[in-house]
Amino acid sequence: PDGTILTDAMSTTENPNCQKFFFETSSGKLNPRALWIDSEDDPIYDLQTGTYRQLFHPSTLVIAKEDASTLFARGYHHIGNKMIDSCLEGVRRIA
Repeated sequence: PDGTILTDAMSTTENPNCQKFFFETSSGKLNPRALWIDSEDDPIYDLQTGTYRQLFHPSTLVIAKEDASTLFARGYHHIGNKMIDSCLEGVRRIA
């Protein structure tokens, strides 16, 4: 799946509800309005290299520079505070 519209019924111009969940690119493909955030890079890299790699725009994938190493407090207080600006910027782009 790469976001190509299979039928005109899913076009954002004819179906305004589609605009709530997807945005249409200049090439006519639909990308989901989703922001993927993770402090570990493996799940995001799986999205970038897996089956859905053409569906998500790279600017909607936010990865931390370092891993929390399965420590909740480190991820919440230290890494989470460093990621907040890039997460908010991603939300601004999607909205």
